[in-house]
Amino acid sequence: MSAVDRSADRFVVPSFESLWREAEAVLAAGPTRHTDGEDDAMRVLHTLQVHQVEFEMVNDVMRDLQARGEAVLRRLSMALRAARAGCWDWNVASDRWIWSPELFHVYGLDAASVEAGVDAWRAVLHPEDRDRATSGFAEAVARRRPLSIEYRILTAAGDARWILERGDICGDREGHFDAMTGVAIDITEQKENAIELDRLDMPTFNQFRTDLCHGIAL
Repeated sequence: MSAVDRSADRFVVPSFESLWREAEAVLAAGPTRHTDGEDDAMRVLHTLQVHQVEFEMVNDVMRDLQARGEAVLRRLSMALRAARAGCWDWNVASDRWIWSPELFHVYGLDAASVEAGVDAWRAVLHPEDRDRATSGFAEAVARRRPLSIEYRILTAAGDARWILERGDICGDREGHFDAMTGVAIDITEQKENAIELDRLDMPTFNQFRTDLCHGIAL
């Protein structure tokens, strides 16, 4: 079979080991010459040469796909850093967590010394928000519904940061829960701006209410 199966739009990589075994068997049996003047050994050698070319074609395509994939990952990483966000995946069966490098940064953790997982996440939760955050995550898992929670974390330097966590359940059509994927976004700046806006607007609102009441009284 050709290494490139264009009718199925996919690559089928032949086994060189099986081809070599075929060549060895032909050579051991002795050459058999066909009506076209070519013997079995020459035919097997030609087949090996053809497959070598096809392997090189496949390798070229794979290198191109790898380069494109790396470019996509670089753009994703830039987007996550710009958004102060990081993404995560949880395989339920193996209980394996995968965090993007950006997620460690969001949580203020060192990827070289901390293992991704629930324990590392719980450890950075603000004491006042820990129960609410963990129960919100557990409820989303139990009810098989999207996750959306806001909570604070404490960095190693003692700074409080606001995090928006969103996640989706991944499963099959029968409703089996296979995995969960999500993103954590540092929304500290937005939270602080909202608090400051409320603080500035309150005196203005109070003055407006006073003036309105005074006008009515007149």
